Amino acid sequence: MSKRYFWLKLKEDFFQDDAIEWLEEQENGKEYCLFYLKLCLKALKDDGKLIRKVGNMLVPYTPEKLAEVTRTKVDTVMVAMNVLQRIGLVEYMEGERAYYIPQLQNMVGSESASPAAVKKRNYRNKLKTQELLTGGQKGDNLSPQCPRKCPTELRDKSIEIRDKSIDNNHHNDDAVKDVFALWNSNIMPLTPIIGEKLATLVQDYGEAIVSDAIIKAVQYGKRNFAYVAAVARGIAAGNEKPQKEEMPF
Repeated sequence: MSKRYFWLKLKEDFFQDDAIEWLEEQENGKEYCLFYLKLCLKALKDDGKLIRKVGNMLVPYTPEKLAEVTRTKVDTVMVAMNVLQRIGLVEYMEGERAYYIPQLQNMVGSESASPAAVKKRNYRNKLKTQELLTGGQKGDNLSPQCPRKCPTELRDKSIEIRDKSIDNNHHNDDAVKDVFALWNSNIMPLTPIIGEKLATLVQDYGEAIVSDAIIKAVQYGKRNFAYVAAVARGIAAGNEKPQKEEMPF
């Protein structure tokens, strides 16, 4: 499996978001905002789930460990986590004793580290540089092999490849397609990573249990994959909802 690069994408109006504006207005709010961004970076590769991987174990973060990995004072971490949960920027998943950042799925970019992907990225960057040097006029300075709308076509082709990848891997199974549709209409737009995880979940527990888990997760106000997976495991084990566990802070 080829390595992937991940990065955090912020919209230009990120700091105009109501929750972020309110957060910055609080005493030490700017520290809380910086801490939140550091949490986002820590959870990039895990679909927004914030939990430590120690060998084969998943270990919940303590305030002290979060302070260490984000270079933040422990007192600030404890207050910030409570504030972030109050305004919905961070959720606590009781079944897995982990934190989840619900907005992160819309803020993550990723790309394969394969030579072909790197070459394609470098080519796109070259086109953008040429456009900047010509003041936005895509003309003589572009390669004759690349038409004027090449960047848009590359983008559209990337989307087409992504969608075909999802179709080829999962949509042949009607049960998985039904689960995808249920997720897409009730949780959030489906991504390739979530699609793979949902397909695996259906394979492990069946379409009926996963569909039921999605519906129950929405009823509980928990719109994230980790919680849906926890509910599915609970249903399979005879429990409708993950058992409550004491929050670490």
